[in-house]
Amino acid sequence: MVRHGIDTAMGELFKATPGIVSAYDPVTNTAFVRPAVKRAGYSTSTDERSYREVGEIPFVPVLFPRAGGFVLRTPVSAGDSVLLVFCDESLAEWRESGGVSEPEDARRHSVGWPVAIPGFFPDSKPPSPLDGAAAALQAIFGQDGGKQVRVGPTGIEFAPAGVTPISPVALAVPTDAALATIIPAINAIIASLNALITKYNGHTHLYAPGPGTPIATATTTDSATSAAAGPALPATTASLLVRSM
Repeated sequence: MVRHGIDTAMGELFKATPGIVSAYDPVTNTAFVRPAVKRAGYSTSTDERSYREVGEIPFVPVLFPRAGGFVLRTPVSAGDSVLLVFCDESLAEWRESGGVSEPEDARRHSVGWPVAIPGFFPDSKPPSPLDGAAAALQAIFGQDGGKQVRVGPTGIEFAPAGVTPISPVALAVPTDAALATIIPAINAIIASLNALITKYNGHTHLYAPGPGTPIATATTTDSATSAAAGPALPATTASLLVRSM
């Protein structure tokens, strides 16, 4: 009877167990998770072990490394395995306020307050094997068995062999050196534009104030432009010629 009482009490305590994601919401960063290991107990009539499956748990917070204003986050898909860790107390009030809270649900180690930690996979789903001894010393981020960025003692590498970064100028060549080759060309373009603006501002067209009034002499800072202006306009020209914009 004592053993049965202890087993019954332990059957209501939840601490940690693997789970399988049924659905994931990236907006709320919560998942529906089904515990992957059945709960074991004893039958009261035959004193034999019995098993029961725990139902799907909704809206489980998914934990990613996040601190100091930075976050490391990966996609979560249905079928992914996670480790469910059940908290001692209710999380509802703390999740709402973010401060020290008083839980209204008095249950301890309840099935209702787990968090999910991605990356806890069974042996039947091992990660892709490393492609060399050096990879064991590198921090790896990317697709499992696909394109990856690796950071190690010798610097940053891209895998598999032959994969190049998206921006060769920013990553393969020092950025300062790349900019140093562009700046002289930009300065030359600016100088040419300034010369053109100066030439434009110093140039005026012929104009006629009205019938019978002598035509004013054209003024220009460019003698070649003045010579190409052509003969003087007739005195009967009534329109006022202004600089085109």
